[in-house]
Amino acid sequence: KKITDKTKAIMAVHFAGQSCKMDEIMEIANEHGLMVIEDSAECIGGLFNEKKTGSFGIGCFSFYPTKNLTTGEGGMITTNDEILANKISALTAHGIPKSTFERDKQEKPWIRAAKYPGYNYRLCDILAAIGLVQLKKLDKMNESRRKHAQYLNKGLENIEAIETPVELGKCKHVYQMYTIKLLSNHIDRTKFITKLRENGIGASVHFDPPVHLQPYYLSFGYKGKLPVTEKVSNSIVTLPMYPQLKKEELDYMISSVEG
Repeated sequence: KKITDKTKAIMAVHFAGQSCKMDEIMEIANEHGLMVIEDSAECIGGLFNEKKTGSFGIGCFSFYPTKNLTTGEGGMITTNDEILANKISALTAHGIPKSTFERDKQEKPWIRAAKYPGYNYRLCDILAAIGLVQLKKLDKMNESRRKHAQYLNKGLENIEAIETPVELGKCKHVYQMYTIKLLSNHIDRTKFITKLRENGIGASVHFDPPVHLQPYYLSFGYKGKLPVTEKVSNSIVTLPMYPQLKKEELDYMISSVEG
């Protein structure tokens, strides 16, 4: 209903390791001739209907240290469109279409002609090399995350005051984050998180405030309400999740949440 003749693309945001309902999104996009851009920063290796996130449209990935695959910093864009890929490559390097390596083969390799107003967004070769090695380990690391999440789900399933993550149909969740929801209004979330952190558990919230309540947007006089987003933002808690977690650490998290 929000689509107009000014609409250019649909941006799908995969949250915490689980894909959006890409069949429904692609159906709408195809019906209206729209591009699809996937924010797959938290979902590298995740699947929807046996297809990798980031391969439905243009995929945007983050390699920040908290992500399932890290290079320390940087990211990646995926596309099957060669023209778009070449333009993106140029935009990351001051708008110059040819790399230093390619220019070195020219008669005048010192010519640097910018086709676009570009940026300096290049991932250095050292970090890229780290990423390539990490990529070989990604599936194994994701499986560890999935096993940890299943163990936590089992251990926390009898606590009525919380809701554990659910793997939706057609999805393969890779648990970049393990996020629970507090269902009882009688639980003070701040005290709950503080107690976990005092017990040495790095609990946090992703994300509070939500995007539409960030100070930058509020400075423009934003008055709208997103009640579902706000309810979720006020009730979620992220527990530690990474491949190297040990059973005793998972058990300690479970007992701490129960307490």
